[in-house]
Amino acid sequence: MTTEQAPESNTTDADALDAALSDLRTQLERDGFTAEWDVADEVVSFRVVATDAACIECLVPKMVMEAMLNDAIDGSGFTLGEVRLPADAPS
Repeated sequence: MTTEQAPESNTTDADALDAALSDLRTQLERDGFTAEWDVADEVVSFRVVATDAACIECLVPKMVMEAMLNDAIDGSGFTLGEVRLPADAPS
């Protein structure tokens, strides 16, 4: 699992975002994925990365992932920006 934050992010905001994404991150890890994100101006860019053990068939479609992420960060003060799934990566 990797989390990345812009230098201007403060620890309280980062902790709030980590807590908001905790359940989703755990679900992804169970299926062999990691979650990475960046924050710029309160906008979260989220990436799902497949490990060697990833169950690609277990990953929900992008629209569903976006809905899950929006639900997770609702009320946190952050908004969702770009979402990238393993299928979005260049070949």
